[in-house]
Amino acid sequence: MDTGFDRQNVLVLRLDASLSGYKQERVTQFYREVLSRVAALPDVRAASYAVMGLVTGNSWGSGIKAEGYTPREGDRGPLRNFVGAGYFHTLGIPILAGRDFGP
Repeated sequence: MDTGFDRQNVLVLRLDASLSGYKQERVTQFYREVLSRVAALPDVRAASYAVMGLVTGNSWGSGIKAEGYTPREGDRGPLRNFVGAGYFHTLGIPILAGRDFGP
């Protein structure tokens, strides 16, 4: 199955800081520290993050209303994800036009 990203040498992990007792005001700092430490490991060429993991079946949808357009029955709305700097580079996804996300 073509997943659209380079599965060789890619490690995907899931973290939930709240399960370890982190309060919301510390969660963002925790994730930044983890990303920094992972990126500093020997042989790690790139590291990034996403709110929704790859090929997990999870999605985050939202509605969009366009003036003069009525969605048909069964139409799916757009899905979104929040990702970090270098996300596409990290996954080996070629960008055909434009650029990857940066800081």
